[in-house]
Parts: sequence; C-alpha cells; structure tokens
Amino acid sequence: MSTTMEKVPVYVTPEMKKQIDAAMVLANSHSRSDFCREALAFYIGYLNHSSTVDYLSPLLVSILKSELKSSTKFICETLYNVAVETSINSQVTALTCNYGLDLVRQLRQVCEIDVAESNGIITAEQAVKRAEEGY
Repeated sequence: MSTTMEKVPVYVTPEMKKQIDAAMVLANSHSRSDFCREALAFYIGYLNHSSTVDYLSPLLVSILKSELKSSTKFICETLYNVAVETSINSQVTALTCNYGLDLVRQLRQVCEIDVAESNGIITAEQAVKRAEEGY
C-alpha cells in the first residue's frame, strides 16, 4: 500500500458531516480524512470478499470477545461486592443474635432448597412466609 496520498473532494450532507464527527471518537480517528480512509478501507474489504460472512465473522468474534471480557469483569466485581455485603450481614447477625449452630445449619439447608427451587429469585414476602411456617 502506498504512503503517498491524493486529495479527493467528497461532498457530504451537513447531517452526514455531523455523524462523521461523532463517529470519529468511536473509531479513534484523528481527522475526518483518517476516518474516511478507514471507513472506505473497511467497505472496500467488505465488497471484495465473495462472502460477507467470511469478512464479518472475524470482526464479530473480536467484538464479542471484547464484550464478553468486559461483562465477565463486571460480573466478577459485582459478585465480589455481593460476597462482601453478605459477609457483613452474616457477621452482624452472628453478633446480635444468639443462634446455635444447629439452627444455622438447618436454616442453610432450607435456604439451599429454596434457592435451588426458585433459581435464586426469592422475595422478602416469600422469606417471611417461610419463617412463619417454621423451618
């Protein structure tokens, strides 16, 4: 590919110019020319492939991997925070209530069953009802 460039006048609508300016940040382009060169290279590559699936598949896989990595990081951070809050609640409960280990073990068994049966979706109302029925 040649590093020499030629100036080519291109006319766009004012709306498209605004869209280009907004998309430049997303594309990490330093100028409108840079953005247009990248967009044209992408489109030419798209047109030159006999199957657009062959061209877009690696691109989509790359995007999906990036999103999955980001989502995994977010989920892990959230689970960590939930574990910390749960630990705090357990410590406060242990300090303020005089429950014996037998009751705690029995409660754990009941909670494990409830969580498994409801896929982890338990409302406060359901918990109160369960407590009123007795463990």
